[in-house]
Amino acid sequence: MLNTPRRLAFFLPNTFTALNIACGFFSIILGWRGEFYQASMILVLGAIFDSVDGRVARMTGTQSAFGEQFDSISDVVTFGVAPAFLVYNKFFTDIGRIGLITPFIFMLCGALRLARFNANIDKVSSEYFQGLPIPSGALAMVGLTLFSTVVPEIENYKPLLIGYVLFYSFLMISNVPFNSFKK
Repeated sequence: MLNTPRRLAFFLPNTFTALNIACGFFSIILGWRGEFYQASMILVLGAIFDSVDGRVARMTGTQSAFGEQFDSISDVVTFGVAPAFLVYNKFFTDIGRIGLITPFIFMLCGALRLARFNANIDKVSSEYFQGLPIPSGALAMVGLTLFSTVVPEIENYKPLLIGYVLFYSFLMISNVPFNSFKK
């Protein structure tokens, strides 16, 4: 049991990351069942866990290459795959190929955004993110889904929905700087 507190300190941020990816997984299951409100809210919970894991690692001095990679993989599931699946099931199942391609583009742009972030982590200032962070893009999909529960008529405007999803997709891979709020 030598050095148990230190081991626990390394375990803690990864626990939040595991909870993050669990939220993504369960959101996919709930979206598949047509429980869109619940699927959306569990993604909000995933965003909370995601915001905590890095802070905990920095506070405890336990940042690691493993933790960074685990966080990015979790983010692809929770903020890339799960929201793409959510908007596909909620809005696009009835419009053919464009209904498949639009959420795929969202997921792809999210993965590209994370890959670029990881590749440039030591090369760019930590004060700003290059492109919209993937959790923010996912929360935009959650917002759209929740808005449709209040205004269900929005589902009749497929071109508007497609444009909305693509706007956030391309914003993630843009060079627009977004404040990181890390300092």
